[in-house]
Amino acid sequence: VVFIPEEPKADTVTACAGSQNTNLIAANYPGIVYSWFNTPSGGTSLHSGDTLTIPTPTANTTYYVEYESFATSSVFGYTGGDIASDFGFTDATSSSTCPGTITVNIPTGVTITGVDIAYDFEAGSGAWMSEQRSELRCITTGINEGTLAIGTGLGGTFSYNRTGLTIANGVATSPQLVFELHAGRTWGGSGCDPAFNKILANSIQLTVHYQGTPCSTIRVPVFVEINAQPTADFNAALVGSTVTFTNTSLDYDSLYWNFAGQGNSSDPNPVFTFTTGGSQQVCLYAFNNCGIDTMCQTISSIATENFLMQESLRVFPNPSTSTFNIEFSLEGVQEINMRVLNPTGQLILEKAPVRSGGTFQTQIDLSGLAKGVYLLQVQTENGIATRRLSLM
Repeated sequence: VVFIPEEPKADTVTACAGSQNTNLIAANYPGIVYSWFNTPSGGTSLHSGDTLTIPTPTANTTYYVEYESFATSSVFGYTGGDIASDFGFTDATSSSTCPGTITVNIPTGVTITGVDIAYDFEAGSGAWMSEQRSELRCITTGINEGTLAIGTGLGGTFSYNRTGLTIANGVATSPQLVFELHAGRTWGGSGCDPAFNKILANSIQLTVHYQGTPCSTIRVPVFVEINAQPTADFNAALVGSTVTFTNTSLDYDSLYWNFAGQGNSSDPNPVFTFTTGGSQQVCLYAFNNCGIDTMCQTISSIATENFLMQESLRVFPNPSTSTFNIEFSLEGVQEINMRVLNPTGQLILEKAPVRSGGTFQTQIDLSGLAKGVYLLQVQTENGIATRRLSLM
């Protein structure tokens, strides 16, 4: 026994924008046929079946599904004894005087769509299977098969199986259908005699196929939710050889930056210092479940760093709660400019320019700022050096 819920069921589907096909699938209950609509009531059915296919969905859409009909079948056996063959029943215009009667119960009001019959016909006492004649008749409708089934071969048992018979088709106006299985023979004895040919009782199987209206006309919504493809985009702010990148991508789950082969990052808004001057190409890759998008920009006029200063630049203590000591070496006497930026590239502090040579020492006090990470830039006539400052 299969219990079918009052409301049909189908799951919400998530699809990528521009995908080829999206399928809405209703719960696969045996024999149930569904109708699909794009309105909560009324309207014309879009499709009949378990699955509705949406070609190339582009926006969130609601569809609706309801039960259309059900189709099933019932199988019945035969409770009488073996059915004897009648020597007088040899063509479709005659009848056996000893048929087997099969009474079946089905729901009133359903529409019968077909009948199948299967049985074994045994030849004995010198009779042949080729002498067998048989036919199924529906007494309720008064319709017969119209053609007798005939076996082949000599002695033995011949199996019969006929499907899709229309003799009972139509709306069932009562809860019972009555059939008769007529058996005949063309040789041996007279009248009804099971000794020569007979249908074996325990082999008889009658199947009635029918369909009906559903127990519910409730129409339920089924949602198609569209996920956008990712869009990669960013802005860049250059100070010397250091670039602060601001991610402006849309509909992404993760990011990957490539800084002209000199480094990479998965941070949303990275700050990167290039080791080579001139123009450098930076690419941002944006990912989600629907795909990948790439945005590349060329960052121009990147200053070359002063590598002597870069190598000798020391900041201590780092992290610090307030004051950072700064020390580095210079080639000759040069003008020194020092500034502190926040993670977005905004200028926080700038010291007055000084001229010095050899080993240079100074201090920067950040005690009035919020805790976090800042960027120190030291610029001389030969280039720029940078360090991260961690204020605790």
